[in-house]
Amino acid sequence: MVSYIKFIMIFVVNISVFGEEDSNVRHVATESENFVDYNIDCFGTGPWWRLKIVEDKVFFDNYHEDVYVSQISKIKKAEGYRTIWTIHAENDDDDDKITMFISREDCCDSMKHDDHTYLLLFYHQQSGLAYKGCCNEMRDEK
Repeated sequence: MVSYIKFIMIFVVNISVFGEEDSNVRHVATESENFVDYNIDCFGTGPWWRLKIVEDKVFFDNYHEDVYVSQISKIKKAEGYRTIWTIHAENDDDDDKITMFISREDCCDSMKHDDHTYLLLFYHQQSGLAYKGCCNEMRDEK
């Protein structure tokens, strides 16, 4: 429970500085090594959505509009936490940015109550919505 609360605190701090200079985020995260060795497949309900991290791209499908494709511009590991990352993705349209906070910890989905490897929180700037869901590594797709 304490780990989850700390994760939420990092999410709130980063959302508050979203879009500002990189130096404002340094107190939360430092440069990371590799994120993970596999592509990541994430999903959530209420509303239904799917997000995939494939190599250096992010594919976000909210099932109501087009699929958004963004280029990963920055990955940072949270300071003091070896399994939490902040990922920024954007495309040529300045209004289409995604800020993600992903943590390697048990995540139980609310529909089937299955266990998953990662917990994901992200903010999609164009829609102005924040999402929460679970993720797994796509080992056979990389």
